[in-house]
Amino acid sequence: MKRFRFRRAAIAAASVGLLASTSAFAGQLSGQSVVVVDSQRVAFGDLGFVHNSSDRVEYIGCQLGGGFGYCYAMDSAGINRTCFTFDPAKIRTLRSLKSDSYLLFEWDDSGTCTIVQVINDSSSPPMKPGTIP
Repeated sequence: MKRFRFRRAAIAAASVGLLASTSAFAGQLSGQSVVVVDSQRVAFGDLGFVHNSSDRVEYIGCQLGGGFGYCYAMDSAGINRTCFTFDPAKIRTLRSLKSDSYLLFEWDDSGTCTIVQVINDSSSPPMKPGTIP
């Protein structure tokens, strides 16, 4: 009987320890609204964060089709910028874009994407399904 109680107490203690450890190390979360910096010809933001925000002006994303990529962003002030690319390496990068990715793109005078960066990691907030605040 004592052995059974001891085993039960040990399991309960281990369970509490596991629960406490998962909440203590939940991970860093960040969110970036859309930023457009014309002087540096760069736009960036977190797709999930922007989608979940109550700001109905800003957006950011990219589209692929017909052998080219097209990226676009609008910040909360209504400044929008776009770029396009036919570069296979940049198109491969854009294929990794997900609904909770961080996206950064830069452009030149002709509107060609000079840099396309996609970051997929645990700090970006995922899109909440059906969220239209």
